Amino acid sequence: MSNYLKLILVVVFMVCGSAFSDIRQTIMPYFHWLYVDFATSTISGHSEYATDGGAKYLELALSGNACYDILIESAASPNPDLIYRIQTSSGEQTLDDDGAGHLQPRALLWITGPTLLKVRAYSSSYNTADFLVYSYIQTTATSATDCGNIDIYRPFYNGATGQIVRGPANSYD
Repeated sequence: MSNYLKLILVVVFMVCGSAFSDIRQTIMPYFHWLYVDFATSTISGHSEYATDGGAKYLELALSGNACYDILIESAASPNPDLIYRIQTSSGEQTLDDDGAGHLQPRALLWITGPTLLKVRAYSSSYNTADFLVYSYIQTTATSATDCGNIDIYRPFYNGATGQIVRGPANSYD
C-alpha cells in the first residue's frame, strides 16, 4: 500500500434506489469501498436500480484532478460478471469487461472534472449480483501519463482527452 495515502474512509452503502433515474455514489479520497447488492428490494420512497439493456447498474461520481484505480471483488455472489462503461469523446463505451482470470473489471482513470463511471451487470442474468467496489486515489500520479503508466496492462481512461487506452495484446482485458 505504499502508493496509497493511508487515510482510510470506509463507507458501507447498501444501495436500494434513488429519487433520480439512476443510482449514484460519490467516491471520496483516498481509499473508499462500497458494498453493492443488485438484488436488494425496494425501500419505500426509492426506485429500483436503473437498467441499461435490461442489466442493472450504478454510477460512481468521480471528480478532481486525480488518478483513480477502481476494481471489483466478489462478495457473496461467486464471480459476478460486471463491466465498466464511461462517456468518452466518442459516446458511451466499455472501459473494461473482464479482469485477469475472473469476470470483474479493473481500470485506471485520470479524471480532470466531474465524471460518471457506470458499473453494470454484464447482462440481466447478473441482476442479483452483490459485489464490492474499491477505489484508490494513486497519490504518486500527478499527470495522465503517470496514471496510465502505473500498470500498462490495465485499461486506462484519460479524462483530459476523453480516450480509452488498452494495454498490450496480453493485457488483462
